[in-house]
Amino acid sequence: MFSRNGFTAAAETLAVSSRPQNVLLWTGSEIDYSLQNKCIRKSLIKKYRFCVEQGLPNYNITIEAVP
Repeated sequence: MFSRNGFTAAAETLAVSSRPQNVLLWTGSEIDYSLQNKCIRKSLIKKYRFCVEQGLPNYNITIEAVP
């Protein structure tokens, strides 16, 4: 899912509880960062790996942490 203004608590809960982990939450700053640095594929792989390993779909690639 993509959002310029963040996600509601309900959207985050739904993304975390989905099985298998196939929902990633992308913020506007992450999209901007990935496009400006031409690393959308690398970012996608990093977010997906974190989601599968940690079970958290809201890993932020711009700060390298879960907000």
